[in-house]
Amino acid sequence: MIRDFGAPWLIGTLVVAQITAIVCLLARNRPFRYRAALLVAIVTIVIAAMVAPGIPTESVGMAVTGSCHAIAYISLLTYFAASLRPNREPFVTGIARRMRQTMPDKVVRYTRQVTIAWCAFFATQLVLSVVLLLVAPGAVWVTFITLLNLPLLAVMILAEFGYRRILFRHEAPTSLIETLSAMRHARFTLTSQR
Repeated sequence: MIRDFGAPWLIGTLVVAQITAIVCLLARNRPFRYRAALLVAIVTIVIAAMVAPGIPTESVGMAVTGSCHAIAYISLLTYFAASLRPNREPFVTGIARRMRQTMPDKVVRYTRQVTIAWCAFFATQLVLSVVLLLVAPGAVWVTFITLLNLPLLAVMILAEFGYRRILFRHEAPTSLIETLSAMRHARFTLTSQR
């Protein structure tokens, strides 16, 4: 058990922030009132669990934090992997298609490979989380799924961007801001390739 995980208000703040991010991601195409109702219901359950007698606040915080991490990465892995199925357009290919006038075959192949790389990243996050949960001290696991989560995502994004700039240096470049904007506006629906 982690004794120095933090004060209950800090745990609650972290948990609510993670839940909010996941609800926004998974329900982004739903009406606002649906997202708001879902968020209120989940936060209410978390608060009730945190104040329930006999349940250590640290345990609730760790369970919710781990669940949020797992749900987010399982959802992303499932979505990206499903986009690689036959007659589907890989997720990254769809983003590139919105940003480019033309899609040469080498760009289509590359964006498919990047979608596969993201699947590997998501799967690695999940496997490392489980391994650390089982064999490492609790503080190491919590650090991995909370503090290291965003830096690792940033490293993956920047590494792919840098590699792309080198690989396609003779073509019109797309900026990192354009790429992130296209990702932000991507629709999370699985539709057949057109």
